Amino acid sequence: MKINYNFKSNALTTINIFGVFIFLGFFAILSSIAKVPNLDEFLIVIIASGIIVVPIIWVSLIILFSNMPMEMVADEEKLNIKVLFRENAIRYSDIARINLDREFQKATTRGEHDGYYEKLIITDINNNEYVYCRKLDLDYDAIAKNPAYLASQFENSEFAKLQRYIEERIPIMNAEKI
Repeated sequence: MKINYNFKSNALTTINIFGVFIFLGFFAILSSIAKVPNLDEFLIVIIASGIIVVPIIWVSLIILFSNMPMEMVADEEKLNIKVLFRENAIRYSDIARINLDREFQKATTRGEHDGYYEKLIITDINNNEYVYCRKLDLDYDAIAKNPAYLASQFENSEFAKLQRYIEERIPIMNAEKI
């Protein structure tokens, strides 16, 4: 079973604040250097190119962290999670609990829409908690016609299918069902 989706990283606010401070710092350095009469041209070129390159890198990071690609692949023995260049594997035998929560979240920034989000919470035998969140793609027109349809969309979501798939393969949960 494989799930691909994009999510908004929590580090986006930090990147925005860091970028603003660096950008203001470059302008402060440039304004103080501009007053020096015999400045080396090489230093001016380096600072000017920094003022051009830093915003490009900053905007690239904002775009990347706004739409972080994530891939979850569940095979017969473990769940592989890949976010950017980081890969994590959780063996089913190490999973103590797996929960799925759904909540309605209001939009926090301009341009976003309110929506239902689901959180997949995996706790391993060492009490490490792994939390994965994604926005549900719901058919709001069908839900408006029949509100009971919302429950069926919750049950057929990607994370709900993944939870059922993993629960079938966890040895502890299989022993409890017997």
